[in-house]
Amino acid sequence: IFLSSMANQVVEALEKRQAPYDEVIATALVALASSTTLLGLALVLTGKLRLAGLVQYLPLPVVGGYLAYIGLYCFEAGLSLMSGTEVTSVAQMVSLAGGAGILPCLPGVACGVGIILALQRCHHFLVLPSLLLAIPVLFYAAAFAAGLDLPALRAAGYLSEAEQPASCLETWSSF
Repeated sequence: IFLSSMANQVVEALEKRQAPYDEVIATALVALASSTTLLGLALVLTGKLRLAGLVQYLPLPVVGGYLAYIGLYCFEAGLSLMSGTEVTSVAQMVSLAGGAGILPCLPGVACGVGIILALQRCHHFLVLPSLLLAIPVLFYAAAFAAGLDLPALRAAGYLSEAEQPASCLETWSSF
């Protein structure tokens, strides 16, 4: 989620400058690859220098605030994905809830609530993986039982448009 946000910001900044498409893609790919590499190096150095114990000196409210932000960010990203509308503030969440934009979000919210309730009641390690497998299976079973095919699901906004995937060589040449 954080990498997609970073890539989105790079693309938006370059599009404002009216950069060529190849430059936008190359810059986003290099930014993502270098960020991931730097984070990996920082984690390795933290382990090699035995600095992980320093985390215990972070105040718990700071850690809690950071985790709350991650939760809010993930919630906003989920709403954006389900509604097809960018949600970046509580005001946008409220306006989304008041209109017809909330309807596409209901299945996802219902699944999220169902997962939470199931995990509170059942403490077996296979509950979450089973639910994550069962949800898409049930979605497609219900859709096909209702007579909906893949184009109808795409038209309704439940599936993204099918795209031809790029080959590894095409992706590499963008660097």
